[in-house]
Amino acid sequence: MDANKVKVLLIHSGDGGLGARLAALTRVDLLAVTADALQAVAAVRDRRPDVVILNADVPLADTLLIVHRLGQETPKVPALVLLPDNDERVLTALLDAGAAGCALSDITDKDFLYALHALARQESFLSPGLAKFLIENVQRSEETRKLH
Repeated sequence: MDANKVKVLLIHSGDGGLGARLAALTRVDLLAVTADALQAVAAVRDRRPDVVILNADVPLADTLLIVHRLGQETPKVPALVLLPDNDERVLTALLDAGAAGCALSDITDKDFLYALHALARQESFLSPGLAKFLIENVQRSEETRKLH
């Protein structure tokens, strides 16, 4: 296996489009795809990926549980969660649960590769759209607090 490839496990209950997209990326080794939230942590232990990706089609409660359990049981395997849209409550809950990265599901291949490699290096990642959204919300909150 190429040392420059990031080993990825995908937790995804969709039609396989994301799996095909990942498999087509030249610097990604897609180890496995699972749709079963309960088996996800065991799959991570068995397959030993560099990064786990949780797709937006997995129910939020399952995603939060998986991210939390990954943090407890396999803390060196970061989770990247793909989100369908900007939702401050969901983003905050995922970061609180231990997600190392979050991105909007329409992330470009270039940013996707960057995110996967950053997470494999134990860095954090927020896609540009989510980072902008979060910064604007925090700044609005600061402005509101200053007015009171």
